[in-house]
Amino acid sequence: MHEPRNPRHILIVMLGGILAVAALALWAEHSSKSAHLQGLDEALRQSVLSLGNNISDSIEIADLALLAVEAEIGDSDDIAAVKDGLDVISKRLSGHARDLRNLHVIARDGRVLATTVPNADMNKRFSDRAYFQFHAANPSETPLLGLPIVSRLSGERIVTITKRRNDRTGGFAGVLVAHLSIDRFNSLLERYLNAFGGASALLVHQDGTLLAATAEFSGLIGEKLALPTPLSATSEDAVSDVTPIVWPLDGKLHRTAIFISDHAPFSIHIGIPQQRIAQQWVAKSWHRWGLGFAMLVVAVVLSLRWYRQAKLHRASLVTLRQREQELQLLADASGDLIERLSVDGVREYVSAAAIDVLGSPPADLVGTGVFDHLCKEERHATIEKFVEFKRDGSEINRVVTRYIRPDGSEAWLETTLTRLQAKGMLRGFVAITRDVTRRKLRHDELDALANTDTLTGLANRRAFDSGLAARLEAARHAGAPLSLLMIDVDRFKLYNDTYGHASGDQCLKAVATAIRSSVRRDDL
Repeated sequence: MHEPRNPRHILIVMLGGILAVAALALWAEHSSKSAHLQGLDEALRQSVLSLGNNISDSIEIADLALLAVEAEIGDSDDIAAVKDGLDVISKRLSGHARDLRNLHVIARDGRVLATTVPNADMNKRFSDRAYFQFHAANPSETPLLGLPIVSRLSGERIVTITKRRNDRTGGFAGVLVAHLSIDRFNSLLERYLNAFGGASALLVHQDGTLLAATAEFSGLIGEKLALPTPLSATSEDAVSDVTPIVWPLDGKLHRTAIFISDHAPFSIHIGIPQQRIAQQWVAKSWHRWGLGFAMLVVAVVLSLRWYRQAKLHRASLVTLRQREQELQLLADASGDLIERLSVDGVREYVSAAAIDVLGSPPADLVGTGVFDHLCKEERHATIEKFVEFKRDGSEINRVVTRYIRPDGSEAWLETTLTRLQAKGMLRGFVAITRDVTRRKLRHDELDALANTDTLTGLANRRAFDSGLAARLEAARHAGAPLSLLMIDVDRFKLYNDTYGHASGDQCLKAVATAIRSSVRRDDL
C-alpha cells in the first residue's frame, strides 16, 4: 500500500489555491471598479459639456436679442417708438428663444421706457440695481451677466443679461435688459442628471455666486461659494478632468466635472458624492461578492478548482459584455450622434441617432469617411482643421460644418472631437455631433436683423463699418485697390419737404433698389 498523503500538504495546497483564487477575485473586482469609474467619469464629462453648451446658447441668444433691440430703437427716448421697437423684436423672437423671459428698455434716470412684461408697473425705478450702476459708470458696451435677483416687474427669480445704451455723443442713455429664468435653469440641471443617481449640479457665476442648482442646493442660490476651479477657460469651452473635490455646501467629497465657458463668465459643476458612488457600487456588486465567497468555499474541494476558475472567467466576460451593452444603450439613447473614428476619420462605430442627425442608418455609415457628405465648399477647410487637430495634440476640438443628407437637404452640424489614446499613441477619436441647423438659422436671422436697415433693406452703418474694415485689411494684405463710392441724392431735402416723409421714404427705397441692381454680388 502506498503511504497516505500528508494532510498538512493537502491543506497547504488547498490554502494556496484559496489564496490564489481570492487574489484573482480581488484583482478582477478592482479592474471592474476602475472600468465603472472610467465610464462614470466620461458620462459626467459629456453631460457637463452638453449642459454647458445648452446654457451658453441661451446666454448667446439673449446677447443677440439685446443687439437686435439696440439696432431697432437706436438712441430714441420716445416711449411710443421704443415700445413699438421692443414689440417688433419680441414678436420676431417668439418661439425662437424659449429661455428668454422678458426684455426691458431702461432710461438714463432709471425709469422703464418699455417692457415685454404684461401689465407691468411702469412707475418702478431701477437706478439702484447693480447692473444699472455698473453700466452708468462703465463705458464698455459688452453685455454683462448679472447675479440672481427677483424681477420687480414680473416677480420671477431671474438672471439678467444687460447692455449699456449710449446717446449720439457716446454718453450714458440707459440700459437694455434681458431676463433668463432661474427656475428654467434649475429644471434643465435636474433633467440632465436624471441618469445619475444622487448627482448634483451647480451653475456658478465667475465671481462665485450660485446662479442655479439642483433641488438639494437651490436654497443657496444667490450666495457666494468657495468652489475650487482646477482649470481656466482657453480659446475653447473647457471641461476639466473628473476630480474628487470637497464641496463646501455640504462638506462632502464629490467626484466632480467642471465646465468653464469662454463665451460668458460662468461655470457648471456636476458631482456625485464619493460615498454615494461606493453605496451604488456595493448595491450593484454584493451579489458578485457572495458568488465569489461561495466559490472560495467550494475551492476547498480541489477537484472543482479548474471549474471555479473557468466560472470566474465567464463571469468576467459577462460583466465586460454588460458594460459594453450599457455604454452602447447610453450612446443609442442619446439625442446626439456618437461615433468612433479611426485615425484617418473612417467611421468604426455609429450610434442610432445617425438616422435623425445624418439621415442614414448606422449600418450604412460604418466604414465610410466622416468627410464624404460635407458641402464641397467647406470640405477642404474641414479636412485641414482635422489634420491640424491631429498634429497640435489638443484633447478636444469643436467644429461646425454643413452636411448634405442623402435626400439632398442641408444640415448644420456641430461636432466635438475627443482623442482616444493608449500608452501615448493616438488610437482614434470619439465624435459627438448634434444638429444645430435651427440655432444657426436663428443666429443668421438675428445677425441679418442687426446688420440691415429696415427702410431700404441695405446694409446699415454697423455692417458698413465692419465690412469696410475687413475689406481694407484684405486689400492691404493683397496689395489690391479698393473703391469707395459716396453717392448723394440731389435735392433730396427739398423733395422730402415738398412731398412729405412718406414720399421721401419711397424715394430712398427706389434709390436703394437702383444701387442694389447696379453692383456686383461681392460688393457691399
